[in-house]
Amino acid sequence: MNDLDKLLEWLKCHYPFPVTTSLMSLSVGIIGDKTINSHEAESRGSKAMQSVIGKNFHEISLKRSTHITEIIYYGFLMGRSLP
Repeated sequence: MNDLDKLLEWLKCHYPFPVTTSLMSLSVGIIGDKTINSHEAESRGSKAMQSVIGKNFHEISLKRSTHITEIIYYGFLMGRSLP
């Protein structure tokens, strides 16, 4: 049995992540609610970039719908601090 097989076998017995359907920060354990949308960052960023192409700086206005709310920011809003 090679090292990878040993690791995979260990992970099967000692799964390190909680089973949840919610978005959760693995580093701090904060669970987000429906306002968390960081998983949409790439598509929202692309949409925002497309909306500013060809415009002068003073013409640019980004809509709130392009903003991202991260889990860590949500944690600070809820009064949680980093461990």
